[in-house]
Amino acid sequence: MILNGQKLSDHELSRVIDFLRKLRQPFDTGLPGARPDAYWNVVLEVVDCHLQQTPVSMTMLIDLANTSYGAGNRLISKMIDEGQILRVPRSPQHKTTYLVPSEPLIAAFVTYATRVKEHLAKTFGLRAGAKPKNITLAALISPPISSRR
Repeated sequence: MILNGQKLSDHELSRVIDFLRKLRQPFDTGLPGARPDAYWNVVLEVVDCHLQQTPVSMTMLIDLANTSYGAGNRLISKMIDEGQILRVPRSPQHKTTYLVPSEPLIAAFVTYATRVKEHLAKTFGLRAGAKPKNITLAALISPPISSRR
């Protein structure tokens, strides 16, 4: 996906989404008083479904976002009203709709994912010759702890 001059392959974007899910989940389930962030989950899931070309309904998105129906419905409705999520008719004959992220939401998410990728590169290191702006997630390496001294 290329937006605003930033290139991130669909595969890399999918890997970043998977990484973000796996990063957040232990926090939500392992810390006392922590709760899943419905907005975080809705954004990840609607972008991922769009990326995978998987149609997603309001109910499916609420379920994927791991939130209650009422809270999820209010949040997604607000995001629709704000233009972050769009309703797309299933077909001319159907009244039901699918949900897709808006172009501004996709652009903001790609920018965020690119920053996450760059931060990972700075934190864990790069393979020799890789440049921070042009790295792939496969270029990230971390030397063994014993060789860091």
